[in-house]
Amino acid sequence: MTQGHIHDSLPMSTFGRTGLQVTKLGYGAMEVRGTRIWGGRPVTDEEAGAILNSVLDAGINFIDTANDYGRSEEYIGRFLSHRRAEFTLATKCGCTIVRKDDTSDETPHVWTRENLFRGLHESLERMKTDHVDLMQLHNPSVEQCEQGIALCIVGIMHYL
Repeated sequence: MTQGHIHDSLPMSTFGRTGLQVTKLGYGAMEVRGTRIWGGRPVTDEEAGAILNSVLDAGINFIDTANDYGRSEEYIGRFLSHRRAEFTLATKCGCTIVRKDDTSDETPHVWTRENLFRGLHESLERMKTDHVDLMQLHNPSVEQCEQGIALCIVGIMHYL
């Protein structure tokens, strides 16, 4: 293995029942969220671009994010949309962003059909893509799931 070709040895696995082949090592993009959400570390645009492209360059092909991970989805769209065919993209729905003060935001969950659709469409716009491969419900209760909040949006998300 030579430097710059780490991906030659990354093990792959079938993701659940989806049939998607993903690296067993994925990237959780919460780390490029910035400081407004949950006291994240500062990250410049240049650092975010370098981090995200390094993930794909290293051969990792599974990226997980959420609409309440600060600037994460924006950075994925800005720096990786031209490489969309190279990775499986997972995001989450159910969250809203509420300005708390000048330096931070809160992220309450709202389990309505309108909020789920709004969140998904905003995520697609931020990430500059026409679909996500996996949509995850972000911290619902068992009761909420049993009441049917999980709605498959055919053609926009591939798995829920």
